[in-house]
Amino acid sequence: MDNNKKRYEILDSLPSYGPMYISISESGIPFYSEGFVVRFIKDDDTEWVANFEAGWGLDRVFDYPEKNLIVVIASGNGYVMNPNLEKPIKFINSMVKEAFQAESGDLIFIDDTGIEIFNPENLDVWTSERISWDGFKELRFENEIITGKSFDPTNSIKEWSEFSFNVKNKEIIGGSFRDSLKRNSHLEMKNRNEVKTKKNSDKQYDFENNITHETIDDNEIEQKDPTNWKAWYWGLMIFLGVQIALYFYITNLYTV
Repeated sequence: MDNNKKRYEILDSLPSYGPMYISISESGIPFYSEGFVVRFIKDDDTEWVANFEAGWGLDRVFDYPEKNLIVVIASGNGYVMNPNLEKPIKFINSMVKEAFQAESGDLIFIDDTGIEIFNPENLDVWTSERISWDGFKELRFENEIITGKSFDPTNSIKEWSEFSFNVKNKEIIGGSFRDSLKRNSHLEMKNRNEVKTKKNSDKQYDFENNITHETIDDNEIEQKDPTNWKAWYWGLMIFLGVQIALYFYITNLYTV
């Protein structure tokens, strides 16, 4: 295979003539709105046009001629393509906001909450734990280390928290989400996108208002309440009995 041969071309729009384009989406369902348009050149020099369903994010293409693979990021949606095949080999991610290429050839995708690494050798995808609450900025990639800032809506004092990620050993340092869990020991991960309050915790987190509320167990309330409800009840019954007896006594005095 000629590694210098042109294998794709990004088009500004769908072609107005020639063979019909082919819709490429994660679901495989055809769609007819214009997305991210790429012309592919097969090994036999024939061409076909792919209209990739777009997401929300980055537009970029990475070519691996030695593996006959082309990775297309269509406004955040990631597709692994073989230019000879008119359908995707693999769908990667739907929210890619930034992408870097490591020395090994691996692709590093960053979405709003974490990092994914795509290995073009075996097509595996490694996914990090959650790093940010919602978004990154000032991202840099140098010496196989990604650095930047991650957003924390729960911290009114410091909304952007520094983090770093080592691509080689996958070590994560810092990050707004991880820092937030350290500050709120009553919280734990439910999944990569959600957190929950730990069982038996004495605190509940109000995610809408970013407030932690103290909660008290029912048994604890009972233990802390000093009122003798049984004595109070019988005292009330005696009081009412006396009032009724007094009422009848006074009534009899006036009727005699």
